[in-house]
Amino acid sequence: MLEKLAARIADYLTTDDDSEWELVQYSASMLISRLTIEIIILIVALFTHMLLEALIILIGMNLFRKQYSGWHAQHFWVCFLVSVGIFIAIMILGRTLVAQSGSVAQIFYGGCLLLMLLSYKLITREEWLKTLAIFAVMGVMCLWPANFLLKNIVIYMGLTFISTFLLFIFRIFNDKRNSENK
Repeated sequence: MLEKLAARIADYLTTDDDSEWELVQYSASMLISRLTIEIIILIVALFTHMLLEALIILIGMNLFRKQYSGWHAQHFWVCFLVSVGIFIAIMILGRTLVAQSGSVAQIFYGGCLLLMLLSYKLITREEWLKTLAIFAVMGVMCLWPANFLLKNIVIYMGLTFISTFLLFIFRIFNDKRNSENK
């Protein structure tokens, strides 16, 4: 269904002799799948009364996805289930961590920062520096651990970083295994 809708959009946006039909079709399918996932995430957030947390997670996913390109599923439904599943896991874990004292956010941030610092050889220097800048802002937020909003941002961004990083590591191992099998 997703491919048919993307093909219709490509047909509408291109002419018969247009050589960019495949690019438009691919772009439309990526946009539709991403919007579908984000809309479902926002609907779940509305029902759980965690819209602010969902927005933090979505911003974090978009920020970290650029640095750690992560893993890409071959089928939309796999991507959908993994994305929504990770989101729900982050929501549950985040709610548990936010309920703890303010120092938990600082300790959790320290662990995430250590993990991020250790990843400097896995991504380009430019992408690593961008991630370091995000973590610098999060570090400033940790100076006020009693502030509920700042604590939420640090914890949910940290959980988002960990999930993105784990998908990135999974992709590295998957790519290595696939290259060995060829």
